[in-house]
Amino acid sequence: MNAAVTFKQHDHCCIIRKVELTLIPEFAVLEENMDRVAYQKKVSDYFSAACVQMVIQLAKDVGILDILFSAEQILTSVEIADQGKLKERYVREILAALAASEVIQVDDSSTKFHIPEDHKSVLRAMSAYSKLEQLMVERMKRMKDVLTKDGPDGIRIDAAAFEAIEERRTASQDTIIDNDILPCVPDVKNLLEKGIHVAEFGCAQGIILLNLAARYPKSTFLGSDISESCLERGRTLAADRGLTNITFQVYNVLDLPDTVSDKFDWIFLRDTLHDLPSPSKALRSVKKALKKDGTASFVDFGMQGTLADHVGDIFWGRMYSVSTFFCIPESFQGEHSDAYGPCWSVETVRQLMDEAGLTLVNMVFSEKHNGAVHYVCKQ
Repeated sequence: MNAAVTFKQHDHCCIIRKVELTLIPEFAVLEENMDRVAYQKKVSDYFSAACVQMVIQLAKDVGILDILFSAEQILTSVEIADQGKLKERYVREILAALAASEVIQVDDSSTKFHIPEDHKSVLRAMSAYSKLEQLMVERMKRMKDVLTKDGPDGIRIDAAAFEAIEERRTASQDTIIDNDILPCVPDVKNLLEKGIHVAEFGCAQGIILLNLAARYPKSTFLGSDISESCLERGRTLAADRGLTNITFQVYNVLDLPDTVSDKFDWIFLRDTLHDLPSPSKALRSVKKALKKDGTASFVDFGMQGTLADHVGDIFWGRMYSVSTFFCIPESFQGEHSDAYGPCWSVETVRQLMDEAGLTLVNMVFSEKHNGAVHYVCKQ
């Protein structure tokens, strides 16, 4: 046997530093079994996480999470059931699932439950994602049709998906603005105080734009999307808040009319560019609508390196999964669609911007939101 073995002498003991185990049959079998067990655990954990996520959604929908969010003291399953007018036995099982998964906490008696104060904002924001998983289940049959060679090209994002996305934006809007948007464009932030013209394309219900309009009353804001129902919801929210410096208009960012040419001091798109069938067309349209000294912000996702560089990173596994059910079906509108998805490389984005005639002046990777990148461009 030619196994290479290295020893280090230490206090009369020989410590094995390296053994070519593959040359020893029994060790090779052991190594293979360990790899199989580790793989089995990993796949099992994915199933477990999906189960917990469904329980989080259920607890959210029936009001259990809201009761725990507002509670100032730990509660029993009976107290939570009474407050929510729910059956205690079901509530108890849901709480146990969340406690065992460390989504919430349980006391030593295993009867009283709570969410620590510093966890509440995190769970509020993250629980919005659980609705996307529910939508993925509902889309499963349609996805099977889309995948067939002769099936439809894709599935457009519908009202239910928009609602799930906006719920997430609502929960994290201040963090997005204060961490991922305004710090990356300090000159724009100063101009907003004085008064400029701003547009967001792909704004959906305008959650982020409404927040900015409230902060900067001297500036004017245009929210645009291809969904009239989303924009109508934006108008209602603006009226409810008494905001008169914001309007909503249906435009297709792939082909903006001449009426908006050279009109805006700042244009931004968030989580929109990768969902378009042709980001190149959108970039050229944005350039046309931008004033000569204006700024364009594209807050999107971007992968550094290649897929092989991120094997084992569950975040990108999640992103590819969500993309499969939402981003690719939205952007794949025909055989000539680019359909990049959110896991496109930052180099691809930079190249598209350059080809559109936009100058990338800054590229900021978010510290708060994994994978998020703010691309800041000028004419």
